[in-house]
Amino acid sequence: MVDFLRAVAIVIAIVASIRARSAIGCACACALAYIVAADLASLVASSDRAPPGVHAGFAAVFLGPSGFPGRAQGVLPMSGVIGAHPFVIRVLTAIAAAYTFAVAHRRSSRLRPESEEARRVDAMARPFLGVALLDAAQIVMALLARVFLEPERGSQSDACLHESQRYDESMTAAKIAITIPVDTLDSAKKEVDAGRAKSLSAFVSEAVDEKLRRHELSEILDAMDAERGKPGKTARAWAKRVLAR
Repeated sequence: MVDFLRAVAIVIAIVASIRARSAIGCACACALAYIVAADLASLVASSDRAPPGVHAGFAAVFLGPSGFPGRAQGVLPMSGVIGAHPFVIRVLTAIAAAYTFAVAHRRSSRLRPESEEARRVDAMARPFLGVALLDAAQIVMALLARVFLEPERGSQSDACLHESQRYDESMTAAKIAITIPVDTLDSAKKEVDAGRAKSLSAFVSEAVDEKLRRHELSEILDAMDAERGKPGKTARAWAKRVLAR
């Protein structure tokens, strides 16, 4: 919805800038149009386009394509960077649109209101103002979402762990949403930041795999104990000497 209105405003801005013969208007409008196209290319190239959770699904419906989390490098240059940093891009586009509107408004104020040139400059300024307001609204919504949708902190609090990048292994990977204590999530993030894991998804997958392997080994040892009996003190002492080497 919001993305559609924004795209319409950008198209109007391009046409109005050409009619007003404004170089800065054409440059800004074309740059905005390229960012929209690159963002869409990044979304199309991503294999992870499903919005995780109710809140993300609502954002995808209300905002449009920019509400989907999955992003990858698309066919257009810089599409991966644009898709991966939506908040920063919105701030930059809001500033650019607001600046172009200010330039057009200042130019119009120096002309006679009834002149044809003044009307064309005013017509160019309005869509840029619309883009700036839409971008500002998205920025405010993103900030509010971070404040009000963030889970409460505490020893028993749970956090929904969502990692957009899939764990790249030779096996087929499946994306899930899991709930873990916040302290555990913070510890996992520290491991990733320290370089001991490629990503949160890789860290969780390795931890689960290790747990399964230990369980499988425990079952094998229990079966051996049932068949041959548990090792005595002599065997335990020998095993400790061997492992200590």
